[in-house]
Amino acid sequence: MATEEVLKDPKRPRPYQSELLQKAVEKDIIVFLGTGTGKTFIATLLIKELGHQIIDSGKVTIFLVPSVSLAEQQHQFLRDNLPFEIGRFTGNDNVDNWTDHEWKTNLKGVQVFVMVHDVFLLAHQRAFLPWGQVNLVIFDECHHASKNHPYARILTDLKEYKKSMRMIGEPVPRVLGLSASIVASHVSEIKFQVKKQELEDLMEAEVATVEDLGKYLEFMTSPDEEFVVFDDVMEAGTFWDKAAFLTDLTLVGQVQSEETSKIEDRIDRGVAELQDTKTIKKIKNLVLSTIQVLDEIGIYGASKVLDTLVEDIIGVKLESVDSTFEESLLRVAEKHVKKFKRLVEEALAKSTLDGLDKIRHFSSPKVNVLLDKMSDFVLNNAKQSDGSSSNISAIVFVKERVCTSILRYVLREAFAHIPHLSTLKVDLAVGGQTSFNFKAMGQEISTNMIRESQKLRQTLAKFAGGQIQVMVSTSVLEEGIDIRQCNFVVRFEPPGNLRQYIQSKGRARAKPSKYLLMTCKSDFAPFAQKINDYRKLERLQIRTCHHIESKPDEPCRSPKIYYANPHEPDTSPKTTEMEAISLVHQYIQKLPCDRFTTLVPFWEAKTETLATMGGARQLLFHGLGMGEDRLETKWYFVLHMPHLSPIRKPITGPRVRDKESAKRRCALKAVEVLHQMGELTDRLIPRDNDDSDDSDDESSGTGPKVGTTKSKKYYKKHSWKAFNSLDMSRGESYLYKMDLQLVEPISEAENDKDYDLYHPENESRKVGVILGQPIPDVGLTRFHLYNYSGKILVQFQLVSRVDLSNAPDRRTQIKHFHSHVCRDTLKMVPPWFDYLDEKNPNFLIVPLLNNVLDELLLNDIFTKDVFDYPDPVVKPLHRDIGHFMVEKVLQNRSPSSPLENNAKETFASYYENTYGCKVTDQSQPLYRVSNADARHDFRLPFPRKQSDKASSRKNTFLLIPELTQVQPIPASLWRELQLLPFALYRVQSFMQVQDLRDTLAVSMSMSDKTAVNLDATFDFSLTRPEFGALICGLQEDVDSESMPSLMELIEPLTFSSCRETFDLERLEILGDAFLKYATSIFIYFKNDQILQEGSLTALRTKVISNKNLFRKAMAMQLAKFVSPQIFEPHRNWNPPGFADMVGVEKLICDWDEEDRLLSPPRSYSLFDAITMEQVSDLAKELRTQGQIEASEKAKVIKMAKEEMAKPKEKAQPNSNGRTLIRPRDYHLIGDKSLADCMEALIGCFLAHQGPKMALRAMLALGIDLSNSDRDFDQWFSPPTNAFHEDLQIIDHDEKILVLVKKAQLSMVEQKIGYQFREKSWLLQALTHCSYNSNNFTDSYERLEFLGDAVLDYLVTCHLVSKYPDKDPGEITILRSSLVCNNTLAKVTVQNQIHKFLLHSSPQIFKKIHDYANYTLNELNELHANDSAKVTLSNLDLLNENTCPVLEDVEIPKVLGDVLEALLGAVYIDSKFDLPLVWNLVKRLFPEMDEVVALKPQSPVKLLMEKYPERVKFCTLPKLGRGLNRTVMGVEIFDRPLTKDKDQRVPPKRKAIFKGLGPNKRMAKETASRCCLREIHLRGLIL
Repeated sequence: MATEEVLKDPKRPRPYQSELLQKAVEKDIIVFLGTGTGKTFIATLLIKELGHQIIDSGKVTIFLVPSVSLAEQQHQFLRDNLPFEIGRFTGNDNVDNWTDHEWKTNLKGVQVFVMVHDVFLLAHQRAFLPWGQVNLVIFDECHHASKNHPYARILTDLKEYKKSMRMIGEPVPRVLGLSASIVASHVSEIKFQVKKQELEDLMEAEVATVEDLGKYLEFMTSPDEEFVVFDDVMEAGTFWDKAAFLTDLTLVGQVQSEETSKIEDRIDRGVAELQDTKTIKKIKNLVLSTIQVLDEIGIYGASKVLDTLVEDIIGVKLESVDSTFEESLLRVAEKHVKKFKRLVEEALAKSTLDGLDKIRHFSSPKVNVLLDKMSDFVLNNAKQSDGSSSNISAIVFVKERVCTSILRYVLREAFAHIPHLSTLKVDLAVGGQTSFNFKAMGQEISTNMIRESQKLRQTLAKFAGGQIQVMVSTSVLEEGIDIRQCNFVVRFEPPGNLRQYIQSKGRARAKPSKYLLMTCKSDFAPFAQKINDYRKLERLQIRTCHHIESKPDEPCRSPKIYYANPHEPDTSPKTTEMEAISLVHQYIQKLPCDRFTTLVPFWEAKTETLATMGGARQLLFHGLGMGEDRLETKWYFVLHMPHLSPIRKPITGPRVRDKESAKRRCALKAVEVLHQMGELTDRLIPRDNDDSDDSDDESSGTGPKVGTTKSKKYYKKHSWKAFNSLDMSRGESYLYKMDLQLVEPISEAENDKDYDLYHPENESRKVGVILGQPIPDVGLTRFHLYNYSGKILVQFQLVSRVDLSNAPDRRTQIKHFHSHVCRDTLKMVPPWFDYLDEKNPNFLIVPLLNNVLDELLLNDIFTKDVFDYPDPVVKPLHRDIGHFMVEKVLQNRSPSSPLENNAKETFASYYENTYGCKVTDQSQPLYRVSNADARHDFRLPFPRKQSDKASSRKNTFLLIPELTQVQPIPASLWRELQLLPFALYRVQSFMQVQDLRDTLAVSMSMSDKTAVNLDATFDFSLTRPEFGALICGLQEDVDSESMPSLMELIEPLTFSSCRETFDLERLEILGDAFLKYATSIFIYFKNDQILQEGSLTALRTKVISNKNLFRKAMAMQLAKFVSPQIFEPHRNWNPPGFADMVGVEKLICDWDEEDRLLSPPRSYSLFDAITMEQVSDLAKELRTQGQIEASEKAKVIKMAKEEMAKPKEKAQPNSNGRTLIRPRDYHLIGDKSLADCMEALIGCFLAHQGPKMALRAMLALGIDLSNSDRDFDQWFSPPTNAFHEDLQIIDHDEKILVLVKKAQLSMVEQKIGYQFREKSWLLQALTHCSYNSNNFTDSYERLEFLGDAVLDYLVTCHLVSKYPDKDPGEITILRSSLVCNNTLAKVTVQNQIHKFLLHSSPQIFKKIHDYANYTLNELNELHANDSAKVTLSNLDLLNENTCPVLEDVEIPKVLGDVLEALLGAVYIDSKFDLPLVWNLVKRLFPEMDEVVALKPQSPVKLLMEKYPERVKFCTLPKLGRGLNRTVMGVEIFDRPLTKDKDQRVPPKRKAIFKGLGPNKRMAKETASRCCLREIHLRGLIL
């Protein structure tokens, strides 16, 4: 949890409970277990085991309890955990006054009755619950069954009924007793044996025993017991003198005799009768209670009683008084109590003490010692934990209820003055009526009792949740009521009997814990003797009730041995029968299961009588009464391995003479079977079941792991062959024109700068390119780009074939033009690139005029210095600030015009004064210009700023023509040249995709039948698949006749970092879900011998992990087909005709990759930190020396790391201090990005061609699930049922039928709205691995594995198809929220499916009960349409997969697992009908879309927003015992974290929170959620 530094070991469930349950099924027993050892768990499972009798025969179960509070608790527990109608009946229901009609109405439909014993007696006596209708009676706290107790009367009546029924062979009710103590009071050993036998005879049941007493004792409470001795009141030197105060109080007692003598002659009744009146008793009890408070707690506490005492006496006076004596007694009592109150107030007021000193001085020695002991315990406990006092959970047992409330007050007051106790919250727990309240009568008493019961439940809930740490309680918490485990329990008064001692001590169940017994000095000796007697009797009960007789062992013999290699016994690993049982248990403990379950084997002991000699002849003699001494009984054991073990058949051991040897020999045979099945290694140790796969985890050491986000590599950029095959000196080339058309001009409102719109279709000059090969007719040479004027349609058209092999001068001119465009116009050539000249294999850029080469422009650029165009591009002469396009010639402005922002100065004077440039022509019009060198992403629409035209024009740039130089290229051509790199980038992308498309078509043995539409225009829109097409069967196709089109395939190959209007992320989500779904189906059917969900998941992970997908991507060279980064021609485009001849970029890439392998994972590359000057210097050194010295390499890397380590505010900004550079020949791609691309490709085929084509695409991408064949249809032939293959169903037909009835499968079908064709699938889906009664099917793990994938796929398809406008990040968060264990657990409980779960784990039972209680209360408090809000709040609860501390888990994993298993069962039973399964999901979870509307947020994002720059995540050691979960910590600091080494005061960590997850990402989310949750619950200020 939040500040835990050491992760606690999980609590273990109790194996003995399964053993006792089995015995309770077989015969009537009394379960004798200590407080808190799980008796109710056994009773509940027994009700479930015998539940078929309720359903088939209409019988009922009776659960009897001795108190109202216990009835309420057991009713709630049974209601939350059993699929029956549970009724609760107590005296609070006014049953005494029920009519026959009310009895019948209230009892109607109830299947399990939780009743206080008196109420059952009443119902039974009135014949509303005859024994003939009862199948099972449970007696909670059955030790009360003695003398005339209602339990004894009920059992006596039942015994007579059973006797009469047995005489006629009729079935009788079963009986189960529950008790923590066989006797209630101290008795001798002989008397105890008599009492035990009397109880067994009365109940006709025997006290149950367990095979292994040691295992049971491990779970028994064993607190550190301590006697706490305090001074007698009158001997305490610092205690106040109470004698003077008591003088007046005793007068109240004395006045009774005085007043009696005065009125004897006026009454006819005797004094004894007067003393027994209610009024007299009330007054005496009031006075005596106050005296008791004085004795036990002191004057400080008593002062708070007096006001209430006076009010209650006045209240009694206002009631009717039966005699003058009573009236006189009231008058005297009121007088003396008021006087006593005044004396107390004066004593407290005169005291000079204050605070804690005053409390201690006016409190009893007993209270002072209690404060000292509690203070010491909290201090010691804090030292051993995280320093928090909130780890204490304490109960102080007080005898009288009046003392309970006063002691609570004193403790609260004292704690407030003790710093280390000040955070402790104290409350009380009492039963019955409120102290000093005698006004409640009749129905009012019942109402008050109900109100107090509700208050008690609320208080105990807070105590269980940790909001209350100390409870002051009467005996109400001693027995029955389930409360939090306590580590500090105090008996403020001595226990009245053995039962109170045992049960109050049993509340100290935490380990370690203390149990304090308080007594005064004068009473210590007899008190200590009494407690020692209790302890002896307690040990006697355990020893007697758990005694197991053992027969003498066989004569000494050599133990049997099993050799792993029997052919070489001398060197072979071996084990003997003496170690075999231990080895079997070691193996079972290695089986993976949930954290609340400990799997145990079931040993079935059997006997067989055999003839010692003579065989059948001796048996015949025995039948004739002869030769009995020639027969002997032999023992043998049948071992039933738990679910999750591949050994499904029972293992029967050999017959031997004694029981212990039989068990050992059976275990030895099990070792042999386990070894032969490979479950034990050749060293005879259990095979490691650690199926975790860290494929997706990032390394915490040096160098990132393959397949992760931080593992990145450089890949050579792939160049399309038509762009890389030009040789004009050898023959014909292809001349293409880039034809542009403004198809969507911007509106007048958008044209804020009032520029003339550019219509390229009206221009005669065009940009052309000369290619070595023609562009293929793939139908995607038309697409859109954008410039300031609006949306531009781009199309490359073949103009002609040209042959320049005999025109060297023309070739020179073209190359000169090409070089000028790349270097000067577009500025795309970095300093270390060289012009290839004749060696240039790339395409060339040329000017066209009326569809032919613009020879005039080619000549002019080569020869002229002065150019004259109507649309010039100019370069200012006064300073080098780049190039500008002339947008308008302003005839109304001249050099003599004033500046806009300075009316006193003209343009001419400004240039002369500032730059020394004298203007000769004062009348020339000015140019209104725009930046020709501005960098824009022409793939996307231009961002428009909201501003008025006047201000925009006012802020435009004006130039004087005389002070500019016209450039060789006009503005119309310049604008086209700006678009050219982006147009060529598009064409390059199309051709890359076409190459991949051709490759996949060949692999899939498909011919591309798609008709090419040469007039088609590429529409860059996201894929929006239809839900119905996504969930059609795997044998069905949406479109199996063709491949996805180029338009459809570009999307999965485009990374989000490209900043396009589309990317792969939505398809990646879809492909990921389908890959998981398809792989899960294959693994499920191909690995039917693997039972553990973890093992199946590990196999799936090997297929779908990023590591595997990355390797498949590498094998098919996927990197050359993708678009991984934003296109920036001036930064990362390889300019045609230029190259890095010295290889400096390759060198830096190699350095970067090498450093990544040797250094901790980092997000930046060397190119992020290295400067343009450094790269140029390296290139020069390579040219001159041919290599770079190692010292220079180390220097460059060191400088780069130092640069990136600087705080953001001190680092050189990319736009100012240094120019950000990128390699031109290589691009850096993360391993995970290529893995994502693989998933996106699968998603593309799924969305456009259907599931079966997606499977074929997986095969083409190298994900061959079948390994040998490609017939996917054979995967999906399900077995006919879920029974074990070797099970002879006809031999077990009756047992299976009983099991099906126990499981109440028909009720489950009604709940989910689906009727199974084959019930065994449903039976398997409900069977937890701890449930040994189902030996016919496996437990639900396999179905859970399948259902998880099916649900994940369905929800993903729903979100992607229904919410096309949600970004992929939102989709991921929504999917995670909808299919996580917390949400599924809520759905399970909301539909009451949890009640039908078949399991035998007490810890799971309790966690399900607590969570179900919480969830149903939440749902009841809100309207039905607010169920989505409950789902959302449910996400903040801690589940088993995410919480490091098992005690803090609020949602057991089993609740989500069983729902997934149920969906998996429906999926198989319906023959893979996904639409049917989806309808079932919607039925169970109708508020799914409402949850989506509430927009669940990522906890990591919320935390980062709450504490910006103060959050740091760290990796912690993983948990053990099969819990191979990543543990992440989130640290919150007191100030922002920076990289500034000069920071004087480093940030200090304020708190750390921890979370679990299967990988770092999920563990990080969990840690963040824990942090936010604790901040909210505790009100932390960080």
